[in-house]
Amino acid sequence: MDILHFDDELVILQRSATELVIYCRLAGIAVTISWPTHNGVKIKASGLRAWLLARGLFIECFCGFTSHRTERKPCRFVVSKVTGDVFGFCHYAQARCLFKINLTEVHDTCLLTSEYPDLPTLARREAPDMDILLVVFTLHGYPHQDLAPHFEGYAREHNSRYPAGTHQLSGPLLTRRPSNAHGGKALRIGAISGRSRHPTLATSRLTSFLPAVLCKQRPHIVAVLVATLGFRVTDSDLLNPRSLSLGRYQLEEAESLSNMSLRIAPMPMPRPAPLAS
Repeated sequence: MDILHFDDELVILQRSATELVIYCRLAGIAVTISWPTHNGVKIKASGLRAWLLARGLFIECFCGFTSHRTERKPCRFVVSKVTGDVFGFCHYAQARCLFKINLTEVHDTCLLTSEYPDLPTLARREAPDMDILLVVFTLHGYPHQDLAPHFEGYAREHNSRYPAGTHQLSGPLLTRRPSNAHGGKALRIGAISGRSRHPTLATSRLTSFLPAVLCKQRPHIVAVLVATLGFRVTDSDLLNPRSLSLGRYQLEEAESLSNMSLRIAPMPMPRPAPLAS
């Protein structure tokens, strides 16, 4: 799998996931990690940077991946002045990679959480054994086709393995709404329940953005994304970019406010042919 291909899949997977998906340098793949908690309560997105700093942790942006792993750069946390949401962006002010997470949304939607009891704070002057974590993760034997498997116990990268001064960054307030498009026209994806007679929106938080060109050039990425909504699909199920057949379900383009909407709705079942008399 070439770097550009994987990078596109990683960007889309990260932006569509309801869990926290990042590139893990330790494992060399994209992984899903648990949101930290304290006494069973999720750490707020606005307090995540302080939680990371207290433990010598940071989230790396995609620059190290896109530059053949030569750079190791923490992403930059930024607060939107418009919405108040906390975002993670590329390390550089003029972004060099497509890393972007709405941490506030992930906080609200994620189900995987952890107290990380074995993770020491910097005050204890101890560093976690990252190699042991990697061995346990590797021995778990995740299927090769799994996208972003859950890396239990891995909280983020630890600065003990990086140059002195490496830490989680923060940036200025955003004075505009951040762009959600991965280039091209944005497509909003909403999960539509197909169980009822009249399909209804299952959740308004389960949204993502895809460029129309990606749907045309790489429909398998759409299949991966739709699979995260609970639909089992294969490449052979995809017919064309405007009306993708997914078994009994179908993705249809439709207008929704200022965005193109890609909604999942039940496909009409074909009527049985009349019996020959």
